[in-house]
Amino acid sequence: MIADDEAESASNSYLLSLVLLVGGAPLPILNLLASVIFYFGARRSSPFVRWHCTQALVGQLLLIPVNSTFLWMTIGLLFGQRELDDFYVGWGLVMLTLNAAELIASIYAAIKVRQGVDVRWWSIAPIVDALLGRQGWGKSVAPAMAMPVIVVVAMAAVTRVPWTAVLHTEKAQGRLEAKIDDLIEEALESNHQSVRDPAMESTLRKVVNRICDANRLECVDYRLYLVRDMTVNAATLPGGHFIVNAGLVFAAPDADALAGVLAHELAHAERGHVRGKLLREIGLSVLMGTKAEQSILLFRRMVSLSYDRDMESEADRSAVDWLVEAKVNPTSFANFLASLADGGSLPLTALARTHPGSEERALKILDRIPAKPPEWTPVLTPQEWEGFRQSLSAVVTKTQ
Repeated sequence: MIADDEAESASNSYLLSLVLLVGGAPLPILNLLASVIFYFGARRSSPFVRWHCTQALVGQLLLIPVNSTFLWMTIGLLFGQRELDDFYVGWGLVMLTLNAAELIASIYAAIKVRQGVDVRWWSIAPIVDALLGRQGWGKSVAPAMAMPVIVVVAMAAVTRVPWTAVLHTEKAQGRLEAKIDDLIEEALESNHQSVRDPAMESTLRKVVNRICDANRLECVDYRLYLVRDMTVNAATLPGGHFIVNAGLVFAAPDADALAGVLAHELAHAERGHVRGKLLREIGLSVLMGTKAEQSILLFRRMVSLSYDRDMESEADRSAVDWLVEAKVNPTSFANFLASLADGGSLPLTALARTHPGSEERALKILDRIPAKPPEWTPVLTPQEWEGFRQSLSAVVTKTQ
């Protein structure tokens, strides 16, 4: 016969597990710490209480790897390190199923144990028996392995289901991209920011095509915009929008330096950095705001959009490789980045703010240039470059 205080203490171990499961699921370590503390508090209790505290603790331990992995994947999703893919959705569904099963089992166990009933969870009870010396590990291994094997098989199966297609997440992202596309066009037209000059657009296209053609990149769908903004910056946005500020053209020492910046931004677009990061950062705001608010928000985020060091390094490596393949000397690009880091005669620019570590990046760019490079050919002749800058200066000065 189990005494009332023993039954209550044993039941409380499941109730604690239940509270932690509901309240602490986003931070699995909290569940573990609280369960461990409760376990050590009840360690000197009766065998009945100690056994059920241990079973509640082991149940929490089995959920920790699953919940923790999903937490880190979610953090990666929020910070642009991964996409919303089938694996993420499948893992989340299995995690929810396991946590729901734990929730139901904890409620049932708390009620029955309070009544003095010895509730044994399948696959977990043999582990508890072995831990507390009720039976040897030889008899406990086979049933104890059943649950992990089932979980692994379920994970392998569920994460292979095309959940993004089933849940139509790709269509939703497509609608969002179309919305952003309209807002970009509206923002450029409403503020008369875009420079509409066929000759200058052709020159800018020539620089981009030099990179794309040499590296077999499909750049025909990229829409290039020269913008009157005097901030030293360039940006790529979903929908193939490639925005180049006038301030960048005036700050670049030559066309090869400009080509390096454009190759870097092109790499962000080609490697999928832009789409995932911008959609996550502004997606909900774009869908909920008014059109005017959306345009302002979009451009503020566009200017301030920054990438982590891994993305910056990947974009730099691609840019250097593409420049070398196009026989454009990356040294000018590296020197330009170094000048932004030093400040020199330039103020701290948007390019430096959104692409931190410019000096370190410049050194890595120089290191990546082959020891025996090809014969470099300027992306524009000095006359073409100077004519491009003078034409742009005339347009910008006229509108000021």
